[in-house]
Amino acid sequence: MVPSLEPGQSDTDQPSKRALADFKAWEKELNVIMDQIAVLVLENSSQKALDKMKDCFKIRKRMVEIEDWSAADKEHHLRPLLSKLGWYQAEVLTACSKYDEAVTVYNNLLDNLTASTKEEQASVLLRVIVLHRRRGAYQTTLTFLHRLLDDLPDDSGHLRVAALNEAAACHVQLGRWDTAYKYCQMILQDAPYSAKAAFNSLVALVAMKAPENKLQQSYTKLLGVQLPVSLDKRPSSSAPGQLSVGQMQDATSRLWPKIQMEHYVRYIRNASQLMAHRNPDVIAGYDQ
Repeated sequence: MVPSLEPGQSDTDQPSKRALADFKAWEKELNVIMDQIAVLVLENSSQKALDKMKDCFKIRKRMVEIEDWSAADKEHHLRPLLSKLGWYQAEVLTACSKYDEAVTVYNNLLDNLTASTKEEQASVLLRVIVLHRRRGAYQTTLTFLHRLLDDLPDDSGHLRVAALNEAAACHVQLGRWDTAYKYCQMILQDAPYSAKAAFNSLVALVAMKAPENKLQQSYTKLLGVQLPVSLDKRPSSSAPGQLSVGQMQDATSRLWPKIQMEHYVRYIRNASQLMAHRNPDVIAGYDQ
């Protein structure tokens, strides 16, 4: 008779192995759905993404209810996956403008990031801060952003760029175009491939009624932006509602170059119109 256990394995190991096998099956299904959600968010189909989250919650319930699972295995395998699911939930809620619900989920993530790095904590904090900006609390947002920038690790360039972008957006809303322009220039120092910062710099200059030579220089700089050819240069801390690259890279690697080019073409088109008409009432053109 063929033995049902491997040498050195006891009967008590079997339930835990079955529990882990069940978990792996649910994990695979959950990751497929989360990949679909990531694509929907990128395609601006936020409501469809929110509806798809319901399937994730059903799987989460089944995973939590798996029996005969040792506490150590459950902590090791389940906790990271539930944190990832919480991240997706918060991003989808933000994309749907459900800011209060998103803040609650982000705060829960912070409470559970016990073994996380400082950069991971800063990434979640940035998203909470940005929600203050979307609610119109611009001065509060700037206060938090300045603290975050002071505390960021030295190797967090992508988070720094995201924070600088949010600071610039706050100053635009407060009518401080000169300060917004300075922040855009700081972004271009860290990320010269940022077509968004190059375009927003031009918008700010038009709003400030800058001289012709500065406008032409800014426009030429936008035209000369070299877009990154791969995902490795895309900021991994996207604005809320745009899932972070580290968590959605596999799902969106085929979509990002196309989206990036669409954005760049839009910037060029809008910049050309801006140079032709020089309309000082350009706040609606600034890309936040």
